[in-house]
Amino acid sequence: MKKDGLMLNYDPLETMKVICLIPGSTITWKNYKRCYEKTFFDGKMISKQHIDAHVYLCKQFGFLKSVNKYEAKYYRTEIIEQLCKNIDEEHKTKKWKKKLGAALLISEKKNYFKKFINFIQDVKSEDEVQKEFGNQKYRTLKAWSIFANLVIFQDNHFRPAPKKINRIYSLEQFWEVLVKTYASLQRTSIFEPKKIYIPIEELRCTISFKMYFEDIDKFDCYLTKILNNKKYSFRVKLYGAPAHAYDQMNKFEYCGKSYLLISINLS
Repeated sequence: MKKDGLMLNYDPLETMKVICLIPGSTITWKNYKRCYEKTFFDGKMISKQHIDAHVYLCKQFGFLKSVNKYEAKYYRTEIIEQLCKNIDEEHKTKKWKKKLGAALLISEKKNYFKKFINFIQDVKSEDEVQKEFGNQKYRTLKAWSIFANLVIFQDNHFRPAPKKINRIYSLEQFWEVLVKTYASLQRTSIFEPKKIYIPIEELRCTISFKMYFEDIDKFDCYLTKILNNKKYSFRVKLYGAPAHAYDQMNKFEYCGKSYLLISINLS
């Protein structure tokens, strides 16, 4: 699979519902396939490629995270856990759609969605959009962008959804969310010991989702303010990692140095 590609997936609601419905804490290719077939195909078999695209894209969107790098096993992230709480509402609320939109705009595939939204700033026809992105990317972008209210599609034309006013948070509000999120990410299972060191990129994505940041740079700006504030900074420690880790994780820059991990004193 190409890391810089966008897998074909044009059924966002079904994709997310399956993640929510799978029993237990661990998601595998097999139990995802089984649940998808049972829920949406009356038990009929679907292709391996179909499920590969679903699971891989969900990982790229930040809904799933690998248990480890050796097995094709995943756990639900806090992002999808929150979305699962209201996924069965017949008409999704504006708040729910806004959260999903924020998740897409801070995901690994954010550049595709931002390019899509920028391309249709001047109203574009469906043919124009399909020509620009190619059939596979177009179908995925169309389905997820419409579902998340990032764009409006009417009379075979696309236009951007009305701009949302970005909320400005106080440093105290950000700190409260930071501490709560760090604590929740310390343990992904009741059987695991609490982690002391949390990847900053995982914290960045989860908090950006919670606080509706449509640009992950906002998280970095707030965290920098925390580190520059005597009231909070003594409770926060940043850490580097082995050189190879910098190729796999998004770093955080502070005072001329790069960091990948963070610990917070919760007491």
